[in-house]
Amino acid sequence: MDKNEINVLDELNKGACMGMDAIHFVLDKVEDEKLKNVLKE
Repeated sequence: MDKNEINVLDELNKGACMGMDAIHFVLDKVEDEKLKNVLKE
């Protein structure tokens, strides 16, 4: 694996982690049960 591939995978990982953190942050504030279930999946 070359350095560019490693950098791309690192950025993808950072984006995925940021997305998971955002979902956990809003999950406590969501009142709609259907949306809450989708976010938990």
